[in-house]
Amino acid sequence: AIDGYGPVGDAKASLEDVVRQIGWELGSEGITANTIQAGITPTRALTKISDDWEKWVKKTKERNPMKRVTTPEDVAGLISLLLNDKADNLYEKLKSNNIDVFFDDRDQNPGVKFRDANLMGVPYQVVLGEKTLSDGTVELISRKDQKKEILDFTKIIKRFKV
Repeated sequence: AIDGYGPVGDAKASLEDVVRQIGWELGSEGITANTIQAGITPTRALTKISDDWEKWVKKTKERNPMKRVTTPEDVAGLISLLLNDKADNLYEKLKSNNIDVFFDDRDQNPGVKFRDANLMGVPYQVVLGEKTLSDGTVELISRKDQKKEILDFTKIIKRFKV
């Protein structure tokens, strides 16, 4: 726990609950709701929450396995990804071409999703990220040998057609 962070945690919990409720109420109409809760992110707003904000950043870096905090650029990249409809479009194109697809849109980090896909025996993972979306490509990872290849977004269907 971080001293003085309680009200922020309460606000985030409330936001998560509201977004979950929106999902329950509007999901059947094809409307999704997302929230981004980045944790300690060094911004001007953080400096207004507490005079101890630098200690919060330091403590977060120490506890984080990557020894870093989320940056505003990280948040912007995630927002860009959430607002991009290419993942949904790709999912629909694959399905309409009779290709079995599991679209993992859970609110989990990529490592958890990759691990779970491997445990389920998913033969290929199609990864869309900020860089690939801006390049018009996707990353294809084979479960068999973990080989990664970058494919043009428009050619992914051909890759799986039998």
